[in-house]
Amino acid sequence: MLIDRQEYEARTDALRDLMAERGLDAFVLTNEASVYYLCGYDPHQGTLLVSQDDSVLVVCGPYVQDAQGHAVVTSVFDKGESAYATSAEVLGRSGARVVGFDAKDTTAFSCRELTSGMPGLELRAADSLILGLRERKSVAEVACLTECSRCAERGFVGLLKTLTTLDNERQMAAKLDYWMRMNGAQNTAFPVRVAFGSNADVSHKMPGEGVMVPGGVVMFDWGAMIDRYNSDLTRVGVFRPDGGKWVELHGALADCLRMLEVTVKPGMKCAEARAMAEERLSPFGGQFVWSLGHGIGLEAHEPPHMTSHSDSVFQVGQVVCLEPGLYFYQQGCMRLEDMFEVTAGGLRKLTELPYADFIRERA
Repeated sequence: MLIDRQEYEARTDALRDLMAERGLDAFVLTNEASVYYLCGYDPHQGTLLVSQDDSVLVVCGPYVQDAQGHAVVTSVFDKGESAYATSAEVLGRSGARVVGFDAKDTTAFSCRELTSGMPGLELRAADSLILGLRERKSVAEVACLTECSRCAERGFVGLLKTLTTLDNERQMAAKLDYWMRMNGAQNTAFPVRVAFGSNADVSHKMPGEGVMVPGGVVMFDWGAMIDRYNSDLTRVGVFRPDGGKWVELHGALADCLRMLEVTVKPGMKCAEARAMAEERLSPFGGQFVWSLGHGIGLEAHEPPHMTSHSDSVFQVGQVVCLEPGLYFYQQGCMRLEDMFEVTAGGLRKLTELPYADFIRERA
């Protein structure tokens, strides 16, 4: 499962090539996922400095010895009183003058602290460099993401074996968390979401005291984390269906995902795929208010983004989650979500969990 040292070194070399194209002497990274992506180490609030000759990890004192033994870097420094002051000192010794940084994760205060220690330093926001590298997954990364999906699926199967209609949303979410961990998850990709009936009318609502009601939807949105890689799945069932619209919608959402699986190709705009899904589901009412999906990797939500205004494009090497859904205010929603690898020939489905209405079959 672990990415080998050579791949981490290749990633850093690829970033250096992009830095040279942009005229950057060095890059300061604070985003934890990006730091891990380049050096394979996950310190709390670590700072990674990449230049053409070195890669230096600046960490809190208690992590120094461990980082020296595990991080794929040239050297490790104790951050002391300030990670940015220490970073400025390291960069100053390297002679760096034009430095890229991940603007989304670096505060204005941190920038001032960095530049105050290096008079004449020019900072340039360059998030796209590292995000572009992370967007296209290697063979080893796809294997990691596939195992994360399997772990989440095994956890869901474990939940079904102990499922009881007496559990409320919060209790069932705790059970799904437990079964994922019992089946290999090191953590959850995000807090498990469980929503029953009308509580499912807003996406990503946290589980509460709601209980299953006959004819109502039962929605699970969950994912497993292994070696910092994530999975993300959604399944919706209908509890004791009365022949209402939810059963028909379940079939429509499954058909929509199958359509996307055979239609989406490299080079297609993500917004175009979203429009196709929205058109396919328009006869069924409700609101298609959510994004069609997102990329996934070291973070549960990564590029490409799939809103109606997105300029992202499907590219070979991406791993994406497609999650078309219809929302009905104060009634509930119907949404299904799977993970796919974008290959030269189109989408390759990584998820194996069936679309079967699991609640209907068991209730």
